[in-house]
Amino acid sequence: MGCGNKPISFEFSIGVHGNQIDGKSNRSSKPQNDDSSDEDDDDETQLLQQAARMAEEKAGVSTTLPIKPETKDKNYYHIPYEERKPVVFLRFPKEDHRRRFYNMNILSKIADKFESGLGEANDRIVRDRPRPDRPFKRTMLEFAEGLMNYSKLTKGTGGGSAAGKTKLDKERNKMLIREVDHLRKKVGKMRLDKFRKPTVMEMREKMKLAKSLLQRIKHLAAEPQHCLPDLFVWMLCGGKRTAYCRIPSRKLIFSIVGEEKGEMCGKINTIFLRLPGKKASGPEGWAVQAKLDVYLWLGLNKHRRDVMKGLPTGFEQTKDVKAIMKPSGIPPMLITYKVQRTFQLRCHMYQARSIIGSDDSGLSDPFARVIFGDQVRESQVIEETLSPTWDELLLFEQVTIYGNKKDLKEDPPTIAVEVFDHDLGGGTEFIGRALVKPVIKLPDDVYCKPRFPPMLAWYNIYRGQTPAGEILCALEMIEVG
Repeated sequence: MGCGNKPISFEFSIGVHGNQIDGKSNRSSKPQNDDSSDEDDDDETQLLQQAARMAEEKAGVSTTLPIKPETKDKNYYHIPYEERKPVVFLRFPKEDHRRRFYNMNILSKIADKFESGLGEANDRIVRDRPRPDRPFKRTMLEFAEGLMNYSKLTKGTGGGSAAGKTKLDKERNKMLIREVDHLRKKVGKMRLDKFRKPTVMEMREKMKLAKSLLQRIKHLAAEPQHCLPDLFVWMLCGGKRTAYCRIPSRKLIFSIVGEEKGEMCGKINTIFLRLPGKKASGPEGWAVQAKLDVYLWLGLNKHRRDVMKGLPTGFEQTKDVKAIMKPSGIPPMLITYKVQRTFQLRCHMYQARSIIGSDDSGLSDPFARVIFGDQVRESQVIEETLSPTWDELLLFEQVTIYGNKKDLKEDPPTIAVEVFDHDLGGGTEFIGRALVKPVIKLPDDVYCKPRFPPMLAWYNIYRGQTPAGEILCALEMIEVG
């Protein structure tokens, strides 16, 4: 990162809203040769500055307070937010074109579910496993139901308050309903015979047709008119932007209808910041500059009563916190959690396969590294292989998590598992990273099968956007106090 132990803050901006660095000018500065100023001018200037500060406060606080990161090994730095979680917010006027985002979200969720089901069926065909027609039939049925649900949700919204008022909005709404109905009819013609097992050739033909439908639904989900800029999360160090993450606004938009709601709205999300510009495409950009767990929500001011419904409970219900849900209220700078839990984290690292070769021989000397908060554990180094077998337990004796047990069980924290090549000189070269969700055991749970001990599972390793192999592991968090 190049920040070391310098104070770090994070800026959240949508377009010009929340941008604290770019395009700023000092309007309060006076010309050097202006001798005509008097006390009235000074009073007027102070009033204008006070009004500007009040307007900025109402518009939002987009940047967290600078905090010095802490480290135990000088490789990984941790910002000690602990139980005091910073709050940032933006408030700005915008035309109401939510219908565009809602349509995108409904169609994108249909496409994602359809693609996942086709992947399962295709995997059975490729691996020559029995009855690939069963997941295929189920997927096609769910796809048809999703298309029918889209028609129900969007019919009659062409002139609604959230539909947009442009002619293109209205015509596109009609076109989408027409195209979705057409796709549903195509799906009806593709249904397989219930009483006959299809041949491999028939299944391949059906898969080919289904993939063309997938491409069509993805094309329909693309919105030609974007109504809001994307959210940018910047890491600031020494007044400079050092790393960022860009999140499409449609993924954050709120709706009381689950299908219309963005997949990142009203929940804890793990995001990764990358280097800006050309640096991100080279070896320097392979490593993640920062990992953040953030709660995000984007919606109308009148819906603020729903802002905190997905936030993990256990925080102090102060007067300032309750103001978040009021239309005219200003959120506090911090939310303090009083409920914390202590866990033991067990990382069962078994093996990896098909990892990237980093040495001149085409092989690597790989080892795994698990990062959680301010703690790091490493496996042994296995020399000259692309398929290392560690068969090792990495143990974190005590890790602290904030929130209640229901939230932890439903949405465990995301843990980064990184794989490196060990060089003879003692240096390391980054191979890739996998993201793993641990299995949570609370005091009321019995440690027995089928949940415990957790089954080993394969996780994809990525170096940037490039696949870099797979790792076989299992992680479990056991509450100890």
